[in-house]
Amino acid sequence: MGLALFPMLSTVNLAGNDISKALGWTGCGGIRSIDISGNRIRSIAAGDLVPLTALTSLRLADNGLKQLGGLAPLQTLQVLDLTGNRVHDMVEIEKLAALPYLADLRLQGNPVCRRQLYRLAVLRHLDLLHRLDDTPATDEEKQRASAMFDGDEGGGHGGGGGMPGVGGGLGHTTPGGTVTYYTADSPHRGGAGGG
Repeated sequence: MGLALFPMLSTVNLAGNDISKALGWTGCGGIRSIDISGNRIRSIAAGDLVPLTALTSLRLADNGLKQLGGLAPLQTLQVLDLTGNRVHDMVEIEKLAALPYLADLRLQGNPVCRRQLYRLAVLRHLDLLHRLDDTPATDEEKQRASAMFDGDEGGGHGGGGGMPGVGGGLGHTTPGGTVTYYTADSPHRGGAGGG
C-alpha cells in the first residue's frame, strides 16, 4: 500500500474503497487504528496482518468475511468491528480467543448472530470482553454463560466446552474430553442452574 513511507502514521482510514486484500502493512508497525470497512476483503491470510504489532483498533465491517483465523497475530488488538460480514460458524468466533486484549467486539449483521443463545456463547468463549455489539458485557452474563455451557465448572478465558457450530444446541465437555450436545428439545438442556 506504500504506507511504509509514513513511519509516524498512527491512524489509517481506507473505508469505502475497492480493496480486496488486507496486504501491504510491512513497515507499518506503529499504526494503532485501521478502518478498512466497506471494501471487498473476503478473507485474511495468516500472515497478512503480522506487521501490525501496535494495532489496537480494527474496523472490518461490511467486507464479506467468513473466516477469522487471520486475525490471530493482532496481539495488541482491543477493538474489533466485524459488523455486516458473513460469519456463520461459532468456531470462527472462538478463534478470537487468541486476542488477549480484545475488549470491544461488534458482530451485528453476521449470520452467527441469529443462533440461539448467541450472546452467551460468545461471552463463554471471549469472557474478557467488556462490550459485545455495543452493549456492556456484565459479570452476571459471563457467569450465566459459564454455568450454562460448562455446567457450573467456572470461567475459562476462551477455552474448551461450549456451543457447537451447528443446530443452535448447547455443548458440554467432560473432564475426559467427551462432548455432549443438547438441543432445544433435550430434557437436560441448560446444565446445572437452568437458564
